[in-house]
Amino acid sequence: MTLQLRWRHQFQFAGYYAAQMQGYYREAGLAVDIREAEPGQDAVQAVLEGKAQYGVGTSDLLVHYHRGAPVLVLAVIFQHSPLAIAARRAAGIRNIHDLNGKKVMIEPGANELLGYLGRERVDTDSLALEPHSQTVQDLLDGRVDALSIYRTDELYELRKQGERVVVFTPESSGLDFYGDNLFSTQAELRQHPERLKAFRAASLKGWSYAMAHPQEVIDYILKHYGRRHSRDHLAFEAEQMVPLVQAQLVEPGYFHVGRWRHMADTYADLGLLPRDLSLADLLYAGEGGNAGSGSQSSLWFAAGMGALVAVALVVVLVRRYMRRLRRSARNCLGLMEEAPFPVAVTRPEADGELLYINRCAEEYYGVSRHDVVGRPAQGFWRNPEQRQQMVDELHRRGGRWLGFEVQLQGLEGKPVWVLMSAACIDFEGREAIVLSFHDITQRKRTEMALGQSEQRFRTLAESAYDVIWTMDLNGRFTYISPSVERLRGYTPEEVLQQSMAEALTPDSMSQAAEGFAYLLRTGQVLKHHWELEQPCKDGSTVWTDAIVNVLRDDEGHLTGLLGITRDITAERKLRQELQSRSVAVDAAAEGVIITDANGVVEYANPAFCDMTGYSLEEVLGQRTSRFKSGVHDADFYRQLWGTITSGNPWRGEVVNRRKDGMLYHELLTIAPVKNEQGAVVRYVAIKHDISERKRIEQRLEHLAHFDLLTDLPNRTLFFDRLQQAFFRAQRYQEGLAVLVLDLDGFKAVNDSQGHQAGDLLLAAFAYRLKQTLRQSDTAARMGGDEFTVLLHGVRQDEDAVTAANKVLEALVQPFDILGQRCQVSASIGVALFHQAYASPDMLVQAADGAMYEAKRAGKNRWVLARPPQPAPES
Repeated sequence: MTLQLRWRHQFQFAGYYAAQMQGYYREAGLAVDIREAEPGQDAVQAVLEGKAQYGVGTSDLLVHYHRGAPVLVLAVIFQHSPLAIAARRAAGIRNIHDLNGKKVMIEPGANELLGYLGRERVDTDSLALEPHSQTVQDLLDGRVDALSIYRTDELYELRKQGERVVVFTPESSGLDFYGDNLFSTQAELRQHPERLKAFRAASLKGWSYAMAHPQEVIDYILKHYGRRHSRDHLAFEAEQMVPLVQAQLVEPGYFHVGRWRHMADTYADLGLLPRDLSLADLLYAGEGGNAGSGSQSSLWFAAGMGALVAVALVVVLVRRYMRRLRRSARNCLGLMEEAPFPVAVTRPEADGELLYINRCAEEYYGVSRHDVVGRPAQGFWRNPEQRQQMVDELHRRGGRWLGFEVQLQGLEGKPVWVLMSAACIDFEGREAIVLSFHDITQRKRTEMALGQSEQRFRTLAESAYDVIWTMDLNGRFTYISPSVERLRGYTPEEVLQQSMAEALTPDSMSQAAEGFAYLLRTGQVLKHHWELEQPCKDGSTVWTDAIVNVLRDDEGHLTGLLGITRDITAERKLRQELQSRSVAVDAAAEGVIITDANGVVEYANPAFCDMTGYSLEEVLGQRTSRFKSGVHDADFYRQLWGTITSGNPWRGEVVNRRKDGMLYHELLTIAPVKNEQGAVVRYVAIKHDISERKRIEQRLEHLAHFDLLTDLPNRTLFFDRLQQAFFRAQRYQEGLAVLVLDLDGFKAVNDSQGHQAGDLLLAAFAYRLKQTLRQSDTAARMGGDEFTVLLHGVRQDEDAVTAANKVLEALVQPFDILGQRCQVSASIGVALFHQAYASPDMLVQAADGAMYEAKRAGKNRWVLARPPQPAPES
C-alpha cells in the first residue's frame, strides 16, 4: 500500500518514517511505500485516483469533501497549521495590509491563507497571484513580493537573510487551523476497515516515537531519503514542529469536531463552503478519532504546584512595580493640582470626556470639577471642529503643541479666548491630552483695539497681564508694556535699551536670529509662536511663549514686529515631569500594554514589542485576542474577563503566541482602571516572559518522576499510576497485572567490568524492555537492577504470562557493552489483579514474592502469584 505525502521527504513527515524505521507497519502486517510529491502534485488527487490509499492533506480537505470527494480524515498531526506568508521588506511590506497590489505566490491547498488575508481586509482581487515555484529563491531575488511557506521548512532559509523578510501567520488574526492531516477515502473504510485501523494506529505510534527521538529519525531520513536538507535544516524542522504538533500535550492524531466546525465556518465566510455543512462523513469516528489524549492533569497539576513559590515571588515584584507606577501617577496629579495656571485633561476621541481640571481652573472660571468632569470635552469648545484640528495637529507634531489660540465657552455658553498648550500623556493608565491655558480674552480685545489708534493701544497694552512689545527692523524694542517688570524684573525703560541678544539667552537668540533673518528676506514671520528663554534682572531666567506678527504701514510696507509674551516656566516644568513619567514606563523591563474597556490596545511599551515581535504600529488598535495561543479554552478566558470586568485585578500564567508563531509563557497581571463613577474604562497589563523558567520547571518535573539513568518512570511515578489503575480495577472491573523483574547476572557484570558498564547495561535493558511492551503499559525502575511493569487491560493469566515471556525472549540476545558481550537473564514475578488484594502494595508484594520463587527455582523464568484465599468463616 502507498502513503502519498504532500511534499518531498523531510522531517515534516517524521512519524511515518519512524513507523517504518521501528517496524510498526511490519508488525501490523503492512508493507508501506512512502511516496514524496513533486512540485504541483496534489496528494488528494493521487488518493482519489487510486494511486495511493492514504495521503497527507491540509484543511482544504473540507473543500474537496464539499465538492463530493469521498475523503476521510483519519488523524491530525499538526494541532496548529504551519502555513504562513513571507514577504520582502524591500518591497515596502511592513504589515499584512501592505500586500495589497503585490505579486504573491500561494501554493495549492492553502485556502486558509486566503481566509487570513480576507479577515485582515486585504483585497485579494488586487493580488497578482503566481503559480508557486516551491522555492524561496524567487522571493529573495525579487521575482515575487510574497509567497506562502511552511514555518517548519522554508523559514530555515529565510532566517539566514536577517531583516530582508517579514513573516505573517494566520494565528495573529485569530485563525487557528489544523495542519498535515492524515486522510484516506470512504471506500478504504468500507473495503478494508481493519487495514485502515492498523495503518492509522501504526502511523500515530510512529509520530509518538518521532517527536520523542528526533535525532534517530533525522539519521534515518539522511540515510534512506537523501540529503536534500542538511542535518541542521532537519533539526530546525524538528524544533519548530514541537509547539505546532504539541505532542507533549495531546496524543498524536487527536482532533475535535468543534475545531473542524470552526474551520468550515471560516471557509464559509470566504464563500468556499455553505453554512452548516455536515461533517459526519468527513471525520473518522473510529477508536480515538474524536477523543482527547490520555489525561496528564495530575502531572500538570503537580508542575503547577511546584511553581507556586516562584510565581509568588514574581507577583510580589509586580505588585511593587505597580505601586511605583501608582505613586508616579499621584506625583503627576499633584503637580497638575498645584500648577499656578489652569490645567485640564481630556480623552482624545471626538466624543471624549473631560477627565480632570485642577484647582486653578476651578477658581479662574468659577466652576466645580464635579459639575464638568465626565462631560464631553468638545462641548466646551466654541468650535468643536477646532478641537479635532488640535488632536490631529498633536499627532502630526509628535504629541506636543505649544501656544495656540482657541475660543472656549463656559457652562453658560459665554465665549472665552485662551492661549493653550497641549501634550499627549498617560493619565491614570489611559491615553489622554493634558491642556494648560491662559485666558487671553482681554488680550484678544487688546489686539483688535490696536488698529483703532496708537494711544488706545498703549492704554490697553499697559493694563495687560502679558508683555506686549514692538520691535523695528534693526532688532531694537520700540515699545514694551509695564508688565515686563513683573516678568523679568527690568523696567520698560531698561528693556528699551537692550538689544535682542541681551533680551534672550544665547540658545534662544540663535533661534530668534534665524527667524529675524527670514523676516528680512521674505517679509513674513517664520512661525508665529516661539518658546524662548529670557534672562531676569536677579540673574535667573524665565521661559516665555512669544506670539509674533508683522507690522506694516498704510502702504503695506514691512515696518517691524508686534509681539505678546507670557510666562510658561511652570507649564514647561509640568510638561517635563509628565514626560519623565512616560519615559519610565517606556524603559520598564516588563511588557506593559494599556487597552480600552473592550480589550483594544491603546499603548504598548518597547519591552512588550520585544517580547512578542510585533511593532507598535502592528499592535495599536488591535484586540488582545490576536495574541492567543489556542492552548487555553473558553472557560479560562471567561474567568479572566469575569474577574477584571468586575473591577478586580487578575494574576496568573498565560501561554500566548509571538508574531512568528512561537508559543511563550508569561506571568500576567491585569489591573482595571475605573473612572470616578466606579466604571471600568481601561485595563493595564504587565507581562513577564517566564518561558525559560517553565522549561526548567518541566525538566525538573521530569527528573522528579523519571529515572535519570534509564529515563523510565521512577518508584514514585510507578506507584502513582498503579494506585489509579488499582482504583479503576476495583470500581470498573478493568484488567490489571504487575510484573516485578530482577536481572540475573547483573552483579557479576558490575563487579567485573565496573559501574560504567553496569549503568550502560541497565540503560540498554530498559530500552529493550520498553520495546516489548504496549504504549499503554508502564515500565519503571525501582532501584538497582530491579524493575516493575504495570500491564493494563489484562484479564487472564495467559496475557500477563505472554508479556513475561516477551521480556525473557528479549534477553536471549547478549548485550554489547564497551566492546564486551554481556549475557543476563531475569527472574520475574507476575501478579494478576484480584479483589482479594486489599491495596496496591499487596499486589506488588505478591509479585515480589513470586519473583523470589523464580530465583529460587533456578532464575531466568517467571512465576505466577496466586491471590490470597479469604479467611474461613468461624
